[in-house]
Amino acid sequence: MHTLDEHNNENKSEIARLKNELKDAMIQLEGYKRMVEIAEEELKIPIRKKYNTK
Repeated sequence: MHTLDEHNNENKSEIARLKNELKDAMIQLEGYKRMVEIAEEELKIPIRKKYNTK
């Protein structure tokens, strides 16, 4: 059976792991956004969806 301290340590480890995963995902997202921006500029075509068009 786990003690309260063991649960706290497991939770802290899980939080740290999830924070790292989130940080990595945000970095990856910024990279993808930049790639789309560069592609739009160089290819002169819209890639991102325009949400206010009818």
